[in-house]
Amino acid sequence: MRRQKKSKFDPYLNEITEYAAAGMTVLGIAERIQKYFEDYVEESAVYAFMRSRGIQSRVTQGGTNLNYKAPRCTDCDNCITVINTTGKDVLLCLAAKRIVNRTCTTSPMWCQRRGDSGEVQKNGRTT
Repeated sequence: MRRQKKSKFDPYLNEITEYAAAGMTVLGIAERIQKYFEDYVEESAVYAFMRSRGIQSRVTQGGTNLNYKAPRCTDCDNCITVINTTGKDVLLCLAAKRIVNRTCTTSPMWCQRRGDSGEVQKNGRTT
């Protein structure tokens, strides 16, 4: 097991992880944790810390709104799993008649359930 060097960001690991999972950019995360430090927090330092801890930023709609919960294709009635030409399982959105990229962890930006205002829609109504 590789031993990790202590970082000035370690006490804020949970907060940084939460921001990254919410979809904030590294710059946005650096700006948010700036309040804990007397000196300037560089974006590259936060990026290096996140890489060393295996944290990836999920830059999506709602990145600045921590209360936004993006809908998931796996929970959607309009999405089904199909086998593509290479024999791999992929998600197909019947409403949009599009294949959902495998790297998409929530729902694509073009998803109808996201709505225009970034709020989840069900049956044409904003929830």
